[in-house]
This record gives sequence, C-alpha cells and structure tokens, in this order.
Amino acid sequence: MHSMEIPEIILSQALAKSNSSSVLKELKDVLKKLESKKLEDFLNTEKNEEMREIDNEIRTIVISNIFNNSKSQKEKVEITAQIISTFIEYLWKGISNGDVKAILIFLSVNCYLQIELNRLLSKNELKNSYTKSISEKILQILKNIQLSTQALPNAPHWEKEILIEYQKGFLENDISKTYRFIESVERGGRGFHFNFLLEKLISFVFQ
Repeated sequence: MHSMEIPEIILSQALAKSNSSSVLKELKDVLKKLESKKLEDFLNTEKNEEMREIDNEIRTIVISNIFNNSKSQKEKVEITAQIISTFIEYLWKGISNGDVKAILIFLSVNCYLQIELNRLLSKNELKNSYTKSISEKILQILKNIQLSTQALPNAPHWEKEILIEYQKGFLENDISKTYRFIESVERGGRGFHFNFLLEKLISFVFQ
C-alpha cells in the first residue's frame, strides 16, 4: 500500500488548475459509495470486504491515470487537476462542517497522492479557529477507538518505549507524542499492524 510520488512539475501545475477543473466523474461515483457508509466502516476497513473493494477502485483510478506512462505530461496534469477537484470538496466540507466522515473520504484518495494539507488549504483555512471543531471531533473518535496496539514480545526496546509514549500521548491529548509512534511505524516498525486510514487520520490532526 505504498504511494508513489507525483512528479513536482505535474503536481504544481495540477494544483494551479484544480480550481477551474471539472470533477472526474469516475472517481466521484466511487466516492459517492463512501458517502453512504458509516464511520465504523472506515475504521474497520480490513474487516469489510466492500470497503476494500472501494479502496481498490480508488487506487486503480489514481494509478492508471497519474502513473500511466502512455499519457503525456499535459494529460497527466489535466487528470490530476480533475482528481484534486473531485476530492478536495470533501476536505472543505469536513473542516467547515466538522464532518469526520468527509475527512475520511478525502483521506481515502489522498493516501495515494500524499499532497500536504498546506498545499490544498490557505493559511486562513489552516488556522486553529477554523480547524478546532474538526480536530476535536477526530481526537474524540481516536480516543474512543479501542486500539489494541501492542509490540511483539521480542520487539526491540525502542519499539516498546515509543508505544508507551504513544499511549501517554493519547491520555494527555498530546498529538505529537502519538504522531512520533505513527512516524516510526511508517519508517518500518514491522512489529505493528495498523489501519492505514487511522494512521492518516492521526497524521491529518497532527498537520
């Protein structure tokens, strides 16, 4: 489930065009399916066959369009702009309405693009006053999830240490302690198994 890197030249041109771009109907139809899902479905993706199928559809649309070698750079810019235009509305809706599900739909696509939030939102939109409501709601959900995260018995000392710090971070509402754990998982803590959308949700709050 590793994302590929969009070449910067394509990404920056696509971001500039995305405001005036049409939506990508094929992607919009797949995201519509997610709108009817419950929050729990997103948080238990591994156990839900239909959610896994939708995730595969999203990945296929992104990879076959953006990373397709037979397409010209101009075509890739155009299609990337359409993809951004399609999923960014969920980001805006999520933040302005405090709608966690909309954020999860946004993350379902952005996990394959890895576009930083500060490139999708203005400085004003990233202000604490504007993002406070959605951040608090996400933190509440994360606290309520019974994450049975544990290091394997033979895990190295640093893995156990960072896990303790992660659990303390949750108790103290300190997202940076929690995020250090996520970063170490991303760097290859193979002793951990993690729901990737939850991972993205924590990283979203951190940003």
